[in-house]
Amino acid sequence: MPRSWLRGVFDPLTIAVTVALVVGLLLPAPGSWLPTVMVLAKIAIGFLFFLNGIRISTSDIIAGVNHWRMHLTILVITFVIFPIIGWVMQFLPSIMLRPELHAGVIFMCLVPSTVQASISFTAIAGGNVPAAIIGATLSNLVGVIATPLLTYLLLSPAGDVTINAATARDLVLSLVLPFILGQLVRPRVKAWVDSHEPTLRNVGRESIMLVVYAAFSTAQDQHFWKRLDWWEILQMLAMSITVLVVILPLSRWIAVRLGFDRGDAIAIQFCGSKKALATGLPIATILFSGNALGLVMVPLIIFHQVQLVGCSWLANHYARQLRSATS
Repeated sequence: MPRSWLRGVFDPLTIAVTVALVVGLLLPAPGSWLPTVMVLAKIAIGFLFFLNGIRISTSDIIAGVNHWRMHLTILVITFVIFPIIGWVMQFLPSIMLRPELHAGVIFMCLVPSTVQASISFTAIAGGNVPAAIIGATLSNLVGVIATPLLTYLLLSPAGDVTINAATARDLVLSLVLPFILGQLVRPRVKAWVDSHEPTLRNVGRESIMLVVYAAFSTAQDQHFWKRLDWWEILQMLAMSITVLVVILPLSRWIAVRLGFDRGDAIAIQFCGSKKALATGLPIATILFSGNALGLVMVPLIIFHQVQLVGCSWLANHYARQLRSATS
């Protein structure tokens, strides 16, 4: 079994999130502690987006303008086609998708692309790695604004989410402002951040664990499992596989039809088909609350693992094709 398969199955972030989820359900924070835990989670979210602001290169963003057709294609797949897929799913029979879980499936479809996984799979497949770096970076940059906005547009009519003055304030203080501050201090601290990247990656992972623990502690306090049956987990697993099976060939077909070469098409396919757990969960914590937050998180957590395994197989398939063509 190729190592990339093993990375897909034993992804450290997925394992960390799963552990935090289980602990939050079995040993939730006491009710009197929940407000403090949620405040700490919001601080952790701010820290994550501050780091994102430092890591994202302004020069990469500017360079992306030179290849604007490709990056626009990735953004359209991520923030237009993917949301349409999620929206269409509301018309499935209720036996296939409970209305309360539909909000989670839609939110999953609104999240920006992963960065590291998109780059890694593009590299394995022999695609355009520099383009994947810029494409995934732009996706996360746009997602800070696009994901909350699309969530409001698609979910507020049904009452699944409401963005009021307090929510808007939290979005600015927890997402936008830390990101801007990260960009501002980037020239001074980027070298230090790069030299401590392994440690900061672990700290970032632990911050996400805190966010998940806080969310599922709150959900458990409101009797989460009384609203979610085991068969619905399998239902969402099947739905995640279905979404991936649709979006992977669709994104590749779009890239080929638009005239992109093999390397660019692979980068478009992997950047356009991913959903970032590390970005999506913090945004969900700001937009949703209580039991709804736990239900919204589950589809994204499941899809994250499904996409890693599926894209690991596809990247190795492309690599074998490339080796056969050059041998």
